[in-house]
Amino acid sequence: MLVALGYLAASGKVGYDLAEASFFRGELPFGTAVEAMHPRLTSATDLVDSGAIVLGPRGARVRSGDVERKVTFGQAIDRCTCP
Repeated sequence: MLVALGYLAASGKVGYDLAEASFFRGELPFGTAVEAMHPRLTSATDLVDSGAIVLGPRGARVRSGDVERKVTFGQAIDRCTCP
């Protein structure tokens, strides 16, 4: 559900009211092409679709071209071998 709310928020369909601690419906003058506004989201989606991400119990391996990065999931913070 949080992924869906994040997608809707990025596309301008919902917002979050800090005072009320709740989401609200709100239409911003954007189209539905969230990926066009966020090129990193397009790249991430391509990595997932191509099978370049392998999840493990404590992290993930991400291959992009000839380079493989390791992501380690931590309790306080996640880490990546990305530059």
